[in-house]
Amino acid sequence: MIEFIIAWLCCSALAYGRAFAVCQRKYPLIAMDGYRGDLLSAAKFSFGGPLSLMAIFVSDAFDGDLFKYGFKFY
Repeated sequence: MIEFIIAWLCCSALAYGRAFAVCQRKYPLIAMDGYRGDLLSAAKFSFGGPLSLMAIFVSDAFDGDLFKYGFKFY
């Protein structure tokens, strides 16, 4: 059970970093205006754990730009 929780938290952290990076780096001119909103939406999205991480990677694969925006945690 502890391994499941640790794996879920790791996937959540990676999903958060990836979602926040996309929100902030896709439109850099307005990134600071929506910083707090992007932070909160990425945090809410990351609660899905491995499901959120899989959704991010699948959407990136369809766009053809896997890891284009990297990860951003703050």
